[in-house]
Amino acid sequence: MTVYAAPLADIEFAMGLVGLDELSKLSGFEHSDLATVRDLLSEFGRFVAEQIAPLNTVSDEVGSNFDPAVGHVVTPDGFKQAYERYIEAGWSTVTFDPEHGGGGFPGLVGAPLVEMLVSGCFGFAMCPGLTHSAADLLARFGTEEQKQKFLPKMVPGVWTGTMDLTEPDAGSDLAQVRTMAKPCDDGTWRVSGSKIFISWGDHDMAENIVHLVLARTPDAPAGTRGISLFAVPSRLVGPDGGAGAANAVSCASTEHKLGIRGSATCTMAFDDAQGELVGELHKGLKAMFMMMNASRIGVGIQGLAVSERAYQAAVAYAAERRQGRMIGGDATPVTIINHPDVRRMLTTMRAQVEAMRLLLYATSHAVDMAKRLPDGPEKEAASRMEAFLTPIAKAWPTDLANEVTSLAIQVHGGAGYIEETGVAQHYRDARITAIYEGTNGIQAMDLVGRKLRMDEGEPMLQIVAGMRDVSTRLSSLGHEVEAKQLLETADVWSSSARWIVENLATHTLDVFAGASPFLAMSGLAVGGWLMGKQLLAAKSSGTDKGADARVVSASFFLTQLLPEAASLAQAVRAGLDNLLSPEALGVEA
Repeated sequence: MTVYAAPLADIEFAMGLVGLDELSKLSGFEHSDLATVRDLLSEFGRFVAEQIAPLNTVSDEVGSNFDPAVGHVVTPDGFKQAYERYIEAGWSTVTFDPEHGGGGFPGLVGAPLVEMLVSGCFGFAMCPGLTHSAADLLARFGTEEQKQKFLPKMVPGVWTGTMDLTEPDAGSDLAQVRTMAKPCDDGTWRVSGSKIFISWGDHDMAENIVHLVLARTPDAPAGTRGISLFAVPSRLVGPDGGAGAANAVSCASTEHKLGIRGSATCTMAFDDAQGELVGELHKGLKAMFMMMNASRIGVGIQGLAVSERAYQAAVAYAAERRQGRMIGGDATPVTIINHPDVRRMLTTMRAQVEAMRLLLYATSHAVDMAKRLPDGPEKEAASRMEAFLTPIAKAWPTDLANEVTSLAIQVHGGAGYIEETGVAQHYRDARITAIYEGTNGIQAMDLVGRKLRMDEGEPMLQIVAGMRDVSTRLSSLGHEVEAKQLLETADVWSSSARWIVENLATHTLDVFAGASPFLAMSGLAVGGWLMGKQLLAAKSSGTDKGADARVVSASFFLTQLLPEAASLAQAVRAGLDNLLSPEALGVEA
């Protein structure tokens, strides 16, 4: 098994390309200069390599499981100690507002921290990731009293957090939520019900877990308009601000999963548990969707991170494994990294990883700009770009993660199919990313049904204009093939978007039948635009080894991966009649 090494040079390049310098000039982000950020990321990369990455195997082989004998989830050996070191070093506070004890760094700095942590150990990383999202929600929607009660413990990670949405009969359709919350005379609420698929709903690494629970109230209207959000800690907060008596919250079981086994996936029972209303009554989805949108970008980063780890493993194996001789050479066996087909697989993996990273960092940059810019047209434009890119940033990298991790197995050959090499774990871990936080099909419907039409398509038009500009600049440098392909993609993406907008109201099902192909096309288009910018930046930065490799991988993406976008145009327009009906599949509609 390979040792993980944080790709610090690649991370720094991507951050610079999408606009770290621009962020460091904004009020509150002045300390986010390149030198400071470089030192921060370097230290965290070392921490992950030494403390977190060694947990990846035991995370998979042992997992975090509910133990009836002790009545709670037990984590694998090393998890508790690593988590203690993580919070002692203050890593969970980096991007939080200083008002709440954070370091005040932008999300663009937080994105590589998440990437490295997930690359180190996916299952472990989900716990601090969910806690960050939960604390961020409370910071935005909680009362001052709630902020004082929960954030001093959650921001540093002393207490962890979850989001509890899913129920046995309420998956993606949250209108079916049945968990109930009844008001008490003292202003608190009593929450009763069951939630499933709750990541890190129970564990032994923290003294308290704050559950953010969607529930209905007795007088709630039907549908999603009647859902409220409640903070329900596993232990009540004592007079001294610490964890007090146990609340009526329990883990009934944990799931046996394909991957991310180090992350406990719990069925949680709330039996008249004491909770507090967060935000407005019957407006719980507004707050929860804010948390979920941030989490969706985080899931996209998970797809990037597991792909990076799989890519590193594939390169290391290909550099060591001797098999076959070079065509035209002598009979001496050579390492497989010399064979053209293996080099093609590795180049494909690297180009896809780089495109994912640029997309996700660009989305994080848009989030930061939308938060920090003063009110005005620029802030509004950044907010629109964030909204447009989010479904693409969640879905496209996670679809690619399944491809990249599969290629890692292929590079290993038969050894990749054996658990001992470790790459099968990356393949299994990656699979969930296309499913949770809103399946990729839901992201596709969100893109074509809502985000594409925002402000008359301004975010997409802005990217298309950028594609045309990059194409012109590539052509001036002699990269005619890359320039032509980028221009053709801009045209086919634009025409496909026009067809969707023109037909959405009158042929809605036909449009949704092609939503996933359009999202894939969108990922390729945005990725192509950013990889074109990478090629330009790498060409202008000199001829060092890193720059040369970035030129090759960007050119490979533009000439050999980007052409797939045009082939998706027919699938976008094919319509519902081109799909098998329920009757044709042998079932009743």
